[in-house]
Amino acid sequence: MRRHVYPFFISPQMPKRRPVDQIKALFLFTFILVFFLSLAEARTMERLLPSRTYNLLPQVLHEKIVLILKAPPLSMSVVSAYDGKIETDYTECEGEFHGILFWKKRWKERIKYYITIVRDWTFPERSCLSIYSVTEQRPNENYSWAFKESGLTKNKVSHILEVIDSRIKG
Repeated sequence: MRRHVYPFFISPQMPKRRPVDQIKALFLFTFILVFFLSLAEARTMERLLPSRTYNLLPQVLHEKIVLILKAPPLSMSVVSAYDGKIETDYTECEGEFHGILFWKKRWKERIKYYITIVRDWTFPERSCLSIYSVTEQRPNENYSWAFKESGLTKNKVSHILEVIDSRIKG
């Protein structure tokens, strides 16, 4: 008489799962999924705000950055500049393509930059600079501007930060 061999995950005496066990398993899976997604979100938020530290007082750095933003490589108009906060006017640029085949059309985008300068807590003679951007888009002039999360603005923010960095250090 030969005994039947079952795989390790099936047994003849395997009990049926109760609905309570299935609910517990689903709850545990959901909790683990939400936990890992929140970790990924925290890491992306850290990457959204590029920053630099300079060996200048905040007031001096503030004045230099306003002059650098108005200078020719960037040529941005500054809307407000006070208390370590600089806000630029919107700069319009070409946006993404939307549509398919011959209905494809390039939307319009505009980007506004917020630059914050704060004093370093550990070394008061140093200043920390961070840049945040807001992007809006629309298909054409007949539509109102709508908020857009864009990965392309990260490149533009890093370009602005490089220009500021080269002008201050150079």
